[in-house]
Amino acid sequence: MTPAPSSHPAAGPAAHPRRNWSAGWNPQAAILLLLSFGFALFAGWRQPEFWTAENWQLLLAPLAETGLLALGTTAIIASGGIDLSIGAIVSLAGVLAAAAAPHGAAALLAAALAAGLACGALNGLLIGPLGWPPILVTLGAMIFFQGLALSLFGGGGLAGIPAAWAGLGLSEWAGLPPAFWIFALAAAAVALALYASAWGREIAAIGSNPAAARAGGLPLAARRFSLYLLQGGFCGLAAALMISRLDSARADMGVNLMLPAIAAVVLGGSPIAGGASSVAGTVAGLAAFYILRNGLMLAGVSPYLQDAAAGALLILAVAAGQWRRRRR
Repeated sequence: MTPAPSSHPAAGPAAHPRRNWSAGWNPQAAILLLLSFGFALFAGWRQPEFWTAENWQLLLAPLAETGLLALGTTAIIASGGIDLSIGAIVSLAGVLAAAAAPHGAAALLAAALAAGLACGALNGLLIGPLGWPPILVTLGAMIFFQGLALSLFGGGGLAGIPAAWAGLGLSEWAGLPPAFWIFALAAAAVALALYASAWGREIAAIGSNPAAARAGGLPLAARRFSLYLLQGGFCGLAAALMISRLDSARADMGVNLMLPAIAAVVLGGSPIAGGASSVAGTVAGLAAFYILRNGLMLAGVSPYLQDAAAGALLILAVAAGQWRRRRR
């Protein structure tokens, strides 16, 4: 006698997630870490001040700020999306936070996070429930948020940052900037979410084959909304940390953050088409990008040539990734 089929769907991998930490690691990450180590040795040999505590403060704090955006971008790209508005969100969140600064450090941080989350929620609503294309939504959002920041606060700097918050950017925790430890905790949390939870497995499934994910009953709209909301929160936190380091805010403070954040993800081997991700690769990409830029800056290399070198590194990483995929 044939047993009657169960009325309950079989528990899929999303229902019982396995801890798959290897999904966050790839050979490209290892190569980038070796390159970073090589860059550091060469920079220290040519410019001994590379190893000074002051220089590592200058290197690690901006790396951590961009790194927060890169972590959110890693998850978004895994879903098959993109966010071009992250720099503009940082700019808008930064000036709104500075405007709240007279009410204290807590108000500054709350304003930055609230502004970032609101911007991320708007992107998530348009991309998730409404299903609009991510590249078009976030391109329009980039122009809108940046224009709003400039129209409200102009191009000048906003000072009057509370001493308690400004002092955070100049302090050290165990010899490293506080921003770096915050980034490290965020990286661990994102890795845990992507590789050891049902949410992360669903994000990868959506990026790999959205039609199959929808047919399988995955909540595409809700998951996409959550990604852009998370990215907005990271943007707000990055803006607050930038203010603590710079002791001021400007309406264009985030314009140069988008390209390094996306570049770090691509450098680290996350496929731009989605379906997979590498938090370890993103961290390695950040290290390679910032150590290279810092070493060239100390050597007196023109900023234009620094950009060219960073672009060449990105092209080589893309070429390496394509070669590795074709060999599979």
